[in-house]
Amino acid sequence: MSNDCQGKMVQDEIGLLTIFCAFWERKLWVALVTATCTIVSVLYASSGKPIYQARATLLPPTELQISSLNVGRGVGTEFAPYTSDKVFSLLKKNLVSAYARQEYYKTISETGRKTGVVDSVDRVSFSVEPLPERLVLVVSGESPESIVKHAKGFLDVVDSLAKKEVVGNSNEEFDVKRKSIKLEMAALRKIAKLRRIDQIHRLQEALSIAESIKLVKMPVLQGASFSASEAAGAMVDSMMYLKGVEVLKAELHVLENRVSDDPYIPALRTLQEELEVLSVRDVNVEDITIFNMDGRVASSEISSGPRKFVVVLCGFIFGVGLGAFLALAHFLIKRGRL
Repeated sequence: MSNDCQGKMVQDEIGLLTIFCAFWERKLWVALVTATCTIVSVLYASSGKPIYQARATLLPPTELQISSLNVGRGVGTEFAPYTSDKVFSLLKKNLVSAYARQEYYKTISETGRKTGVVDSVDRVSFSVEPLPERLVLVVSGESPESIVKHAKGFLDVVDSLAKKEVVGNSNEEFDVKRKSIKLEMAALRKIAKLRRIDQIHRLQEALSIAESIKLVKMPVLQGASFSASEAAGAMVDSMMYLKGVEVLKAELHVLENRVSDDPYIPALRTLQEELEVLSVRDVNVEDITIFNMDGRVASSEISSGPRKFVVVLCGFIFGVGLGAFLALAHFLIKRGRL
């Protein structure tokens, strides 16, 4: 076979048999390069630390678990009710937010300073897998026990942030409405006071007229062609002085010494009732549940890190390819073709 190969390689044309013979003569090159790449891949696969995963499956809350949020909401009110999907979307937003991770890292640092034990989270990663009607929190790390601990701790932080946000939004809506009602009540009281002042001025002018004509008491209308209600209506405006000095002074005394105009504001009691109802609608964080756990948080028993067999196989294939390329390149250079 060696003589045949030498004879073939004398020819100027390069055929498949010629290339095969070139590889055969340089088979030691190919073997050495393949062995080197394979050994390097074995060393890499052996030196890499395995990566484990802890998965926590989260389900939306039930309507009963968020019922405290919907007190005073829904039909007949101006506040839209909270649904489990809406509350769950706030949880998802906090799960993927950078702020939640920063808060968790801060919590870990503060705990480490207090206990003297620093729990590093540099090699721990968090990710979220959205699935139909559920979310999956995936925590990756090098220690099965550590990632379970971090998963639970991170969920506690996210749960607290999401609850504060949803409760804060709900209470803020009620607070805005309460402020609006208080402003409306203040405006009604101010208008009532101004109307009372206007009435006092009218009575003072009427009193001045009644005193000037010495009309002490209200005259009795006899033979009048208009009714008593029409007469009273006339006295309210330009003929108020007909009430007489005694009545005008009595009315002035009452208006000037009135402590509050509230009983004379028709819409005020309705607003006060609404304000009283709103004052007891604030929700506490402890009254609601943002999510439910589907099972428990547990780390995977099989490492999800680099697979040694795949790495070694890739190294072997790369070594064979590299060795063949070097052998072919040497052959072409020797023949003057490269």
